[in-house]
Formats: sequence, structure tokens, C-alpha cells
Amino acid sequence: MNRSAVLHVVLDMRRSRQVLVAACGLAFAAATNVPVLAQTHSTSAPARALAVKKIQADNFRWCKASKASCSSTEDTNHRTHVVVGQKIKWIYRDTACDAYSICPGHNVTFSGRHSAGDTRMQGAVIYTTVFHKTGTYNYWCTHHKSEGMTGRIVVTKS
Repeated sequence: MNRSAVLHVVLDMRRSRQVLVAACGLAFAAATNVPVLAQTHSTSAPARALAVKKIQADNFRWCKASKASCSSTEDTNHRTHVVVGQKIKWIYRDTACDAYSICPGHNVTFSGRHSAGDTRMQGAVIYTTVFHKTGTYNYWCTHHKSEGMTGRIVVTKS
């Protein structure tokens, strides 16, 4: 085969590859049921990210992280409302637990799932999760459930 013949074969292969790529592109566009020229990229701002809900562990109770401290009378079975896909973080801020050398710290336990373990460090994240289904989810600290360290997450669509 001379040089000219080899060059012809290479050019034919390139054209075949270009035709194949174009055919695949048309097949993909046809599968989307949107004409190729009508496909556009959105220039609008992305959907606003949901704020992370924070719950603090304090005074052997759960409560809003924005509170100065949790109340032993008001915050038993603390209720938190979130929407599907919103992240929730439980934060350790319990100086009452710190005052007892035998206090193991806190964890977050749901029926069927458990946190990574006990946490006993000021400001540390005890547990983080996201719910993908609506519903009501009860949780507790396994060490202090009998003392009222219980809570409830209510997950809605919006």
C-alpha cells in the first residue's frame, strides 16, 4: 500500500467516526423528545439550598441550637420540623454531662439506625442525617432516654 492509499483509509476512518458520533447525538436527542435546537441550558439561579437544622444536646435534653440551654421541663421529646432533603445536625453542648466523670456523652438513636457512637466534646457533631421520606421519626440518647433525652423529627414535603 502506498502513502496515498494509507492516507485515504485514515480519512475514511475519520469520516466514519464523525458520522457515528453525529448519529449517536441525533439518537440521544430523539430519545429526549426535544428537538436538538430547542435544548437549552438554564441560566437561572439554582434552587436555594436548605439551611441545616441544628439540634443541641444540653442539660440531658435535646433542643434548638439557638437556645441558650435546654430546659429539663420544656424540652422532653423535643420536636423539630424539617422538609424532605434538609440536613439535620446534632451538636454536643452539655456542660451538665461534662460535670459528671461517669457520663459517657450522648448519641442519637432511631429505631433501626444508630449514630456512629458516643460524643462528649463541646461543639462536636454527634450525628448528621438527611430524611428522604415524609413522616415522624422518634429518636433518643441510649444512655439518657429514661431521663427524658428524647426527640421527634417531623419531615414534610415543604
